[in-house]
Amino acid sequence: WKNTEGTPGYIVVDAEDPERAPKFIESPKGKLLRYMPAAFFGSNLERHMRENGFLDTGLGHPRFELDEEGGAHWIIPLFKPMLGWSAPKILGVATVDPVTGDIKRYKIEDAPKWIDRVFSAGIIESYVDWRGEYSSGWLNATFSKKGVTEGERPIFVHGADDKAVWVTGVTSKSSKDDSLIGLMYTDSHTGKTVFYRTNGGATDTAIMQAVNANQQVKFKHLHATTPQTYNVYGVMTSVVPLLNENHAYQGMAMVPVMNPQDVAVGGTQIEALRNYQSMAFRKGQQVALEKEKDV
Repeated sequence: WKNTEGTPGYIVVDAEDPERAPKFIESPKGKLLRYMPAAFFGSNLERHMRENGFLDTGLGHPRFELDEEGGAHWIIPLFKPMLGWSAPKILGVATVDPVTGDIKRYKIEDAPKWIDRVFSAGIIESYVDWRGEYSSGWLNATFSKKGVTEGERPIFVHGADDKAVWVTGVTSKSSKDDSLIGLMYTDSHTGKTVFYRTNGGATDTAIMQAVNANQQVKFKHLHATTPQTYNVYGVMTSVVPLLNENHAYQGMAMVPVMNPQDVAVGGTQIEALRNYQSMAFRKGQQVALEKEKDV
């Protein structure tokens, strides 16, 4: 590390178009990226922050984000433990310039709009689990466990209004009930959460099992990964990328959450959507092109 001046740049990968080639963004001469989570000595990101005013502040997992002008920043959530060393409460966020090491600290309400992840996936997952376990009190959580719920792994998406949100499926902790209870939508910038209750439905695990059991998917030796829940023509739908044995993108599956046995598969997003429409009509369902539902 002492023999280098820094990292020469970063790579941008399109999250929607698998055919678009990754782009290498090279840093200008004299502006190499120096401050990194895995760097050594004074360039180590956490050490740099501890030595510059954050010695007694909890630091969340750093994320690499670009501002509106394409400038690179490390985004670090700041928290305070509320119960011993646990139960973190988000206090704000810090940005670190990876070239100069310049640090700026913001309260949640003052954070720049381009910052997507003030609240991390780990924090959201903890909040959802605590709500599900302790919303009816400690005695219920410890003994009777009536109505105790837990969250699935939060999935990061951008909604129709381009807001960044964490979507977390909520299920019962009872071994007798593994269906979906609802969905938590958490604004990853403000932390505001809305709970949408569902009348059953498949969990992410059940969706992936249904996709992997599909004959087209099995014939092509593909497998499902990371379902994302969207409103598709008024139907709550899991959109599931398909990967081959080398984990390269090979297509997409679309599954109605309320009927996970129905799986539409396509080599592209358009083909999967077309097959999903066709499947809905064959099943006698009504596809409301102009109708939207929250869940």
